[in-house]
Amino acid sequence: MAFETKPITPVPPAEIDFDNLGFTFIATEKMWVAEYAGGKWTTHGLVPIGEFWTHPAAGALHYGQALFEGAKARLNDAGEIVLFRIVDNARRMAEGCRRLMMPVYEEGEFVEAVNQTVLANKAYVPTDEQGALYIRPVMFASAPVLGVKPAEEYIFLVFVSPVGPYFKEGFSPIRLKISKEFHRAVAGGVGCVKAAGNYAAGMYPNSLAKADGYAEILYLDADNKHFEEVGAANFFLRKGEELATPSLDDKTILPGYTRDSVLQLASEEGLNVGARDVMLEELAGADECFCTGTAAVITPIGSVELDGAEITIGDGGVGKFSQIFYDQLNAIMLKEAEDKYGWVTTIGKK
Repeated sequence: MAFETKPITPVPPAEIDFDNLGFTFIATEKMWVAEYAGGKWTTHGLVPIGEFWTHPAAGALHYGQALFEGAKARLNDAGEIVLFRIVDNARRMAEGCRRLMMPVYEEGEFVEAVNQTVLANKAYVPTDEQGALYIRPVMFASAPVLGVKPAEEYIFLVFVSPVGPYFKEGFSPIRLKISKEFHRAVAGGVGCVKAAGNYAAGMYPNSLAKADGYAEILYLDADNKHFEEVGAANFFLRKGEELATPSLDDKTILPGYTRDSVLQLASEEGLNVGARDVMLEELAGADECFCTGTAAVITPIGSVELDGAEITIGDGGVGKFSQIFYDQLNAIMLKEAEDKYGWVTTIGKK
């Protein structure tokens, strides 16, 4: 099909209250678009932000062939626009495409699409004190499909929006609710993929948690024996000198690259680092817990609710290593500390 858009009026940067950004969509100026048809990709490149027509029998609407990534462009004190581990986003999307039987958008093209989209909308990059420019690459099946099978056509696009903190508390301890009734994923499923359907399934339990005053759900495995992840972030638990995070082995956990970064930093801090089953009973006596993700970076967990009882983690405040890793990651991301890992990319100046 020919890709056509109905223009959306961008919000002029001068009209945005950058000091009070939420985590909501704000229309910027340009998006990147590519189409897959006839066994090959056609890249349209940057086009004005706009809506577009989708077939009523599109595979994404009926059989869930849709996935996305999330990244941030940040502005450091030198006025540089920097990205963190963007190649890992490209690799993770490629792995997700293979799992959902979707065509892979080549990793180098993915990175170029992100870079160009950010630069085309650089007027919308907030200062680091205000927030970041959130980057959303998306791919979905656009061709009509009636039987359960992969579609033959797909759209890949990248759009951006200025955002504030994902959790309104910012870098402050949050309260989570442990769910035994609802589960995010099962072994052998697509919990390891950033599939759109994973997030739809979590909306209802998350809404119940928020109605009770909690920031998010902390999910357990299907047998309610060990932790998996927070709805939009990975989970860590420290007790003494051991820092543990749920294993990726059952393919129920999204392989977050902030998670991976913390594992590397923790090892260098001398902690005994383990990716394994983190059992529910380990919560008692934990010195600190925190979650990690692109949107939140590091978020300390002050307390959790389990079976009607509130359990305070540590002293209920920001844990020692939550603070250390938060400071270390932000310093690396903003090029205030040496990036010996090759995680940061500078793509231009604002």
